[in-house]
Amino acid sequence: MEQSPIKAHFENIKDLAELKKIYRNLAKQLHPDLNPNLDGESFKYLQKIYNEILDNDLYFSSDSKIELEIEKVIRELLHYDEITIEKIHNWIWVSGITKNIKEHLKSLNFHYASKKKMWYWHSGDYKRNPKPKPIEEIREKYGSTTFKQKEKEKITV
Repeated sequence: MEQSPIKAHFENIKDLAELKKIYRNLAKQLHPDLNPNLDGESFKYLQKIYNEILDNDLYFSSDSKIELEIEKVIRELLHYDEITIEKIHNWIWVSGITKNIKEHLKSLNFHYASKKKMWYWHSGDYKRNPKPKPIEEIREKYGSTTFKQKEKEKITV
């Protein structure tokens, strides 16, 4: 598939869900492992277009903006071994062996919760709770999604 038809699929996108749906459908068509007749250049171009849309802060509502920020932060961390990345509501929590990535976490605006022994990130302002809750209680209230090494590919598709 030529580059201009690939880019045309992404015109007039209404929301983040539609962006991801279009990307998934095109990825299935253009991935060289699924279609050996293709050289992989079209798939690389598809990835480039998709990442440009995400990286240029194209968003459709404040909720989508937060989801994009969260996705970007998670993508930054997925390649690290020995950590667990957990999304709870609009927060990201990182646990495991984090000593070697401490400076990178700080550069991404993570903060360390000494009582929980975890790093956390959130989008925007928040009101600090005078009575901190255990992480189990927070998980129970909001639910959580854990990202592990095996799921590296799943987050981008």
